[in-house]
Amino acid sequence: MKRRVNNKPLFYTEKEFGLEQSYMEEYLQNITNERIYYFGVNTKKSKTHELYGETLPEEKVFSEPIELHVVLELNTPEKEERMEGFIYNEKLTIKFAVLISHLEDHNINIQKGDYVVYMSHNKDLTFEVTDLSNIDDYSALSKNYRPHFKLYQGVLITDSGKIKLNLPG
Repeated sequence: MKRRVNNKPLFYTEKEFGLEQSYMEEYLQNITNERIYYFGVNTKKSKTHELYGETLPEEKVFSEPIELHVVLELNTPEKEERMEGFIYNEKLTIKFAVLISHLEDHNINIQKGDYVVYMSHNKDLTFEVTDLSNIDDYSALSKNYRPHFKLYQGVLITDSGKIKLNLPG
């Protein structure tokens, strides 16, 4: 008897789920070839404020970079708004989805405040992760199948010169 992924789909087994997973891995690595470098914040080595428990960007200590193959979307600001002499500038943001199996293989748990670097046209763009979403929330749309991806969002760090990130290569 085949073991089902959950009780809803009748003929969708772990074997089919694994096949889809391998297709997605190959697609991400060989076809889209979009990647980011993930820098997790080492909370034990980073210097935090005694009262607030926050860390300044230049005082964060990062783990070694890990290359992740992702599906990503850069959202460029469309306009800047002016209100009574003030200029409101929207920042460049990134949305990226990572295969859950890839995160598990590298033992990664992406948190708010971690950094990712995306290389765009020979320019390194550094983003701070600001939102964590699990595509599991869309179970009504996906007929309760297990999710393949986790979705994250980040905002561009404009003053990344103070941050010491060592990219490979």
